[in-house]
Amino acid sequence: MTYKVALEALASDGDIWETTSSTLGDASSSAAYLTLTDDDFSWVGSSTGLTSTYLQLQNRLVALLSDGSAKTKHIGDTLRNIKKAYEDNEDAAEARYRGQWDVR
Repeated sequence: MTYKVALEALASDGDIWETTSSTLGDASSSAAYLTLTDDDFSWVGSSTGLTSTYLQLQNRLVALLSDGSAKTKHIGDTLRNIKKAYEDNEDAAEARYRGQWDVR
């Protein structure tokens, strides 16, 4: 893999992780609105504890999706930071050695 291809891959992979983060964040927001009350479950909700169990499950799902969104965003940001570090190091090395060794 050439240097240019590696940089393109880092950028592309960073974009994929960013898209994944956005999708998980949207899912988390949607799941937060999927509330149900005792009335939605009829008599079963309050008499069996189904409503509170559903609420616990909903909260857990929202937290997992939100955490997944944050973690995948971090992965995307890290890949972009690595790409930038490679580019900065390449530019610095090029400037440092310019004129000291020229290929003919």
